[in-house]
Parts: sequence; C-alpha cells; structure tokens
Amino acid sequence: MKNIMLLTSALLAAAFVWAQAPNKMSYQAVVHNATGQLIVNQSVSLRASILQGSANGPSVFSETHNPTTNSQGLFSVELGGGVPILGMLSAVNWAAGPYFLKTEVDPNGGVDYSVVGVTQLLSVPYALFSGNGVPSGGGPGQVLTMCNGVPTWTTGGQCPTATIELACSGVTLSGSLVQGVAAGGVSFSVPYTNGNGTAYSGVSMASSGVGGVTAVLAPGTLASGSGVLQIQVTGTPTSSGMAVFALSMGNQMCTLSIPVGVNGNPGGGSSSCSNEAVLNPNAAYGSLTDQDGNTYKTVVIGGQEWMAENLRASHFRNGELIPIVTNNSTWGSLTSAGTCWYNNDSATYHCPFGKMYNWFSAVDARNVCPVGWHVPSDSEWNALIGFLDSTFLPFANGDQSMTAGARLKTTGTQYWASPNLGALNSSGFSALPSGYRFNDVGNFINMGVSGGFWSTTPVLELYAWCRGLNVNLDATRRTYGYKQGGFSIRCVRD
Repeated sequence: MKNIMLLTSALLAAAFVWAQAPNKMSYQAVVHNATGQLIVNQSVSLRASILQGSANGPSVFSETHNPTTNSQGLFSVELGGGVPILGMLSAVNWAAGPYFLKTEVDPNGGVDYSVVGVTQLLSVPYALFSGNGVPSGGGPGQVLTMCNGVPTWTTGGQCPTATIELACSGVTLSGSLVQGVAAGGVSFSVPYTNGNGTAYSGVSMASSGVGGVTAVLAPGTLASGSGVLQIQVTGTPTSSGMAVFALSMGNQMCTLSIPVGVNGNPGGGSSSCSNEAVLNPNAAYGSLTDQDGNTYKTVVIGGQEWMAENLRASHFRNGELIPIVTNNSTWGSLTSAGTCWYNNDSATYHCPFGKMYNWFSAVDARNVCPVGWHVPSDSEWNALIGFLDSTFLPFANGDQSMTAGARLKTTGTQYWASPNLGALNSSGFSALPSGYRFNDVGNFINMGVSGGFWSTTPVLELYAWCRGLNVNLDATRRTYGYKQGGFSIRCVRD
C-alpha cells in the first residue's frame, strides 16, 4: 500500500492512501476551521479533480463527496466512487502523466469550495494502472512512478539511479596488435560518469573485423560518479585490418577499434612514408600508428610533439569511414567530413603527400587523429611558430613569421619545386608541398608549390585558420581557408 502526503492550507491536513481494489483510491483528511479548531461530527463537501500535465493543467476527472467527519475531525472517501462531474477514474491514462490531485473543500457542506491543495501524484498502483490495459510491464506490488517526467515501474516508489554515461569520445588505447602474435598488454580505457556504486557483470566482446581476438570487461563495481572501465584485449589476430568491438552498457554503445599490423609492423596499414629526402637526418624521431594501421614519424618541437608526416587515415578513430569525395561539385557543396587524394590519384600522391581533408573532417567528433592525438588549434600552431621565431606575429592575417617557414620545409627539390627558397627543415617538421583543393569547383592546384595545414579554429561562418608554406618564401603564413577547401592535416599529441 502506497501512502502520499498532500500539501494543504490551514483548512485541511490530509493523507492520501491507495486502495487495494482496482479503479478506486482511498482519501482521508482532517478538517479544521479558519481558527484551527477541528470540525467534528459534521457533514463537509469535497471536490476532487485529476489534472494532467501540470498543477494548472486540464482536468481529466472530477467528482464530489459529502462525507461526515468523526470525533477527531477525520473523514474518509473512495475517489472513483463519488458523484461524477467529469470522466471516470478508471479511464485515466496514467502513462500520459504527470498527473496532479486537486482538492477543494467547503467545511459547511455546501458548494462554496476553496482550493486547499494541488499535489503531484508520484505513483499509481499496479492494479489501477493495469485496469486500463496500458502499458505492458510492471507486476503485482509495483507502482508506476514518475521518474524525471517518465512513467516508470518501481518497487516502493523508488526511482532507479541515473543511468551510467559512457564517454565514448574519450576512449584511450594502450598497446598494439600484430597478425599471428598473441595480444599482450593491449587494453582500452573507457571513461564514464553517473556511476551509482553498483556491481556490473563481465562482458566478452568478439571482434567484428579481425578474427581471433576478444575484448573482455571483467566483473566489477561502478564508482559513485565518474570512473574508468578497463577492457583487456586477448587472443591472437588471424589477419591484419581493423579489430572492432561493441561495448554496450547503460543503454549506450561505444565502438572500440584497434588496427592489426603485419610482418612486425604493429597497426598494419602502410609503413612510414618518410625517407631520406623528406626527413632531417639529424633530428630525433619517434613514431605512432593511426586507426588504419599507418605508421608515422613524430618529432618534438619545443614543448609539443607533432606528426612529421601528413595524415593518411581513411577512417575516424571509431572505425567509421571518412567519405572519399572525387566529384568536384559534390566536394564544393560539402558541409560534413570529406577526404581525397590530390587529383584523386592515390597511387601517385598517397606517399609521401598523404590525404587532403576538408575542415569538417578536422573537427568531426569521431576524431580523425589517432588515440592520444588531435588536430591542432590556431593557438597550438602559434606555439609552434613562436618557438621557431620569437618575433612572429601571433594575430597576423598573412605572413606570420619571415623565417619559420624555412625551418619547417623539407629540403631539396625532389618534392618541392625549385628554388624551395631557404628550406632548412631544422625543426624536423618536414613540411611538403601537397597543394590545395578548391572549395567551390573542387579542382586541384599548387602541388609542389605550396602546402597548407588545417587548424580547428573557425573564422566567421565560412572560414577556418590554417598555416601555409610556399616554394618561393622563407615565411610561414597564417591565413584563413574556406571550410570546404582541401588541405593536409598534421596531428599533435594531446
């Protein structure tokens, strides 16, 4: 039996009790007069209404009663058994709530009613609700409770704790996989919020891409609030490619992806595109692997670690394909992610120039850069240029530094056209002249002459900041490009 206390004025203090019998609800009240004295052994009038949606919502049921108080000023009635004014209690669709009980009383037994309370009905007995035949679910002893505005079957009227929220965009990956080699030390870390401190069952997820590997979430207990789920990858990959796992928890799913390499090259894909004609032989290079298994050289410049090669990824971090757009008019009208190769010729330009991306790819929430890396903002580009040239102009719209370009460009004329003025590549950044794809007509220009790189920072509605280098300049240019244009992407470590 479910008890609900109603808020009333000085005229009435009431307790509201759900009846066990279907289609009726027991209501009890103690009646006082205006001076606070009990009204005993006297006939009073009650008008009860069910309001839908809000405390001022329309009435869907109303009836009157004329009970007599006892020696303690108490009266009892069964709502649903009075003199009907509007509708029937049995016809109320409790699933279309919330609902509110409005009570009006005339302590003199007449029809001069005063409103003494409007209170939300937070639960409905199973027997009464199921009498309507809607909706399915629930069971004997349960009540339909409004939880965050949604009718929910509960026990004892207690709403369930908030559902865990997985932060899929914040997933991090440790370790790598190679075809034919048993996984070791490979794991995903999945952040979450709204943990409720309860235990959860273990989950085993088979890969939908590469066979032979499984992602395992061991049984555990959620933190109260924020926490991290640790998922171990086990097994031996039977092929190269992309191993994809689907983690489902709290009515939410995260796609977890890890590339599988071949021949001792963790991550599969293509090996580094850089060679002696591109890199600085005196620089110290690291390496990373993207979501497709492509490997890249990396270099630390100042306090940042950058890719020393242009991005070549064909998939977002979650495994979804970045659309390859070859049609010129389609490219020019995009307002979502798109990628291509210069002149739509992957065989010639994939290595070492990488792929071209529009700005929408650079800022897509699915992440074009590998785990632990991101597309730089305008301020992160400024940090790079400022490290190379302390006299740079951080807010320039044009030549930002007259010398940093020389320190960024790869040397020689194998990839840059002559004269490749001033090129030193002293930073090890190894910038290449990958050209540009127009935003409107979608055609390609300036291969061998200039190279441009996206930032994530927009400028007004149509543009975003980028950095540009030219065969005839030592300078680095800070300018804005059309978001539909095609530039290279260099990722920077988080």
